[in-house]
Amino acid sequence: RRAHRFDPAGVAFWSGPQEILLGSADPPRIRIWNPVNGTLDDFPLEAVAGKGRLAFAFRPVHRLLVAALAEAGSTNLIVKRWDAATRRELSSVVIAGGIGTNSTPDALKDFSNRLSPDGKWLAKTKFFGAALKIHSLVTGPADKLLDTPQMIQGLALFSEGKAAALASNQKTEVKLRKVATGETIATLKGHNLPLLSIVLSPDEDRLATASIGQESVKLWDTKSWQEVADLDPGPGKFLWDPQFLSDGHTLAIRETDFDGSKWIRLWRAPSWDEIHAVEAKEAKRKSTGPHESR
Repeated sequence: RRAHRFDPAGVAFWSGPQEILLGSADPPRIRIWNPVNGTLDDFPLEAVAGKGRLAFAFRPVHRLLVAALAEAGSTNLIVKRWDAATRRELSSVVIAGGIGTNSTPDALKDFSNRLSPDGKWLAKTKFFGAALKIHSLVTGPADKLLDTPQMIQGLALFSEGKAAALASNQKTEVKLRKVATGETIATLKGHNLPLLSIVLSPDEDRLATASIGQESVKLWDTKSWQEVADLDPGPGKFLWDPQFLSDGHTLAIRETDFDGSKWIRLWRAPSWDEIHAVEAKEAKRKSTGPHESR
């Protein structure tokens, strides 16, 4: 067992069996730690100067590392993208006003969830969450605006900024909408309380949703938009802040008990195809079982 002491920015991410990405805010940096041999290697963040808050997200499918620094005394964000393999900087843009709502001006609020899986688009809520602005991290000024009827409380952005999954603070459902036209693609119903978190898997095949209270975390298939799993917290427990690991098949969910105990639970996150395969295998097993006529 090995440990590393550092000034945390509240983020740590497994990028491989022998690599952990560690973020710190003072000074702002990302370090690559190999827990096997104990070596530390700094990721090139020299262009980000001064003190501030740091957040980063790793996009394993596209091998991208995206980091955002909220400058001290400012709500502006400096967002940089790197090729994770070569550590070559791909782009750098400044987003004025951060990405939170006007009522909660947190420049780094839900940074990873607001970043599209391809690492090219970042969502920003405007007008107290009543509108969604999609920023291009590649071209800079090529932005899109999507109006919403209620304040956005949870969101997930699809690749190319084409669609967004949205939940308001007044509804118990998720709306899937095209960003360009505002058209509703699907409505996901099944929660009894307003939703707080929406998370998209790295391969964009699954969507996880969590509400504001003691309720199950639900898993949805993004091809059929059907519910494929209901993760029940059990009595006296709250599940919140689900996050997919880089393998795309494991879901890490924070759990809080009534006694104040806090845990992180890991769940299997099957796709609809996997569930169909298991059901077909089970059906075949039953049809060839001991009750088969001779």
